[in-house]
Amino acid sequence: MPIDSIRRLFGSELPIIQSPMAGARDSTLTIGVSNAGGLGSLLCGMLSIEKVVSKIKKIKEATTNLSILTFFAMTCLVITKSSTQNGKHN
Repeated sequence: MPIDSIRRLFGSELPIIQSPMAGARDSTLTIGVSNAGGLGSLLCGMLSIEKVVSKIKKIKEATTNLSILTFFAMTCLVITKSSTQNGKHN
């Protein structure tokens, strides 16, 4: 994808997309990247709903530039001896 296409797609000044990072739960980096002209992102998968709402408010107060929220969903598959014998997994 050409650089101009990325910029137009996200409406950012620079063709930079910040990778969401588990453990970086502060919105400061998201705000900084967005204000610098890139696409800032905030990983929300490890946050409570209340924390996500709080961080969204902080981001919206600090920048009018686009930023994204990312989530991940994981399902733990538990395989037991009995589940493999009957073909079902819990």
